[in-house]
Amino acid sequence: RKLPDGRIKAAAARLIEASGFPKGFRRGAFGISPHHALALIHYGGGRSSDLLMLAGDIQAAVEERFGIHLEPEPIFWGFNTSNPLKKAGRSRA
Repeated sequence: RKLPDGRIKAAAARLIEASGFPKGFRRGAFGISPHHALALIHYGGGRSSDLLMLAGDIQAAVEERFGIHLEPEPIFWGFNTSNPLKKAGRSRA
């Protein structure tokens, strides 16, 4: 849906799933909720850098496939930047 300011509102969850990251996807200690593609889950262990890597890979896959850049909504605590995904390295799944 097109917004008055020219931006387009899209269903991010559908874009994520269509980019190869379905509900229930798991990589090590982190994954996507089996109930909602917008929720990342920590299963125990792992490092915050692993979570950022997964989130960044999802973001990159959506942008590559659809040309849409997803912005994270959560507030990141404990990082020296408000959006650590901008600096996270990528390792394609």
